[in-house]
Amino acid sequence: MNDKDLNIVWVCTQCSQNFLFYSDIQDHKASTGHSRIYKFDLLSGRMIDKIEMS
Repeated sequence: MNDKDLNIVWVCTQCSQNFLFYSDIQDHKASTGHSRIYKFDLLSGRMIDKIEMS
């Protein structure tokens, strides 16, 4: 993990749950089936990426 990773938050668009680690997103998908995730920069509040997990 590097310092830039601490400025990222992942948000599930299906239930609005927030995550700080990618491994948590993978666990969330496995337990809920949710697959639409947005990646945000905490400092700017801007969306960095939309992820559709398969």
